[in-house]
Amino acid sequence: CSSDLPMMLGFAALAEPLIVTVFGEVWRPAVMPFQILCIAAALWPMHLININALLAQGHARLVLKLEVPKKILGLAMLIIGMFFGIEGIAWSQVAFSIAALGINSHYTNRLVGYGLSHQLMDIVMPCVVATVMAGALHWLARILAMNDALKLMSLAVLGGVFYITVIFLAKPPALLEIISIWRTRHTGGTHDK
Repeated sequence: CSSDLPMMLGFAALAEPLIVTVFGEVWRPAVMPFQILCIAAALWPMHLININALLAQGHARLVLKLEVPKKILGLAMLIIGMFFGIEGIAWSQVAFSIAALGINSHYTNRLVGYGLSHQLMDIVMPCVVATVMAGALHWLARILAMNDALKLMSLAVLGGVFYITVIFLAKPPALLEIISIWRTRHTGGTHDK
């Protein structure tokens, strides 16, 4: 989750130079819908956490049952969004992603004891760093006077270095766990949770 979040927010921040560089000037109107969809995509890892937690506890039937009302809800939101154009459709996906996360995390809380509040507490630090990074990149993308391809490459590198450096210096529990697992595996030992 901590890797997808800065990536999606980074894509949103650099949407204009990214789209113009990859697809050309004619695609510039797609910048705003793309930025909105990046917000929805940023939540996807949290969906996977909840679904995988339920599956790991043997609740595969519940996961399957939840898919039906979620798909109906998603379709309804998509239809409503269509009345507001392309951006309306994009925002309907954000709304659906939030609603589906609420449904998934409700059952994760009930059956596994790991609800949405605990999940958000676990990612608050990466979320804050990623938001600051994205805000800075968006500001720089607007003021820097250089061609879009160069702007995209330089700011993408800058954003990545900033995020990794701050996260490494802050050493959140998830990073310490990853380092511990890596060290254990490379020293031939076993990792005990």
